[in-house]
Amino acid sequence: MVREANLKTIKAKIRDYNLTMDMSSKTILHDCGDWERAIETRQLCKHIGKVLLTIPEPVALAWVSAIHEDLDAWKFRQPKK
Repeated sequence: MVREANLKTIKAKIRDYNLTMDMSSKTILHDCGDWERAIETRQLCKHIGKVLLTIPEPVALAWVSAIHEDLDAWKFRQPKK
């Protein structure tokens, strides 16, 4: 369920997983096992893809473009346990 989706922040809960994306700090914080393995290769997992397909298209396109344009600046993280 998407809790918030705009050009600054995306917050969602997908099954038992949480996702927070912050445009100003260029941080994606997510807690699934696929994400843990994807951090090193800097790929988005299926949960993030589903959220991006669920939110309004202009917002999703802005996020995808921002990540794609400067992938190295983005921080892919897991929440601290």
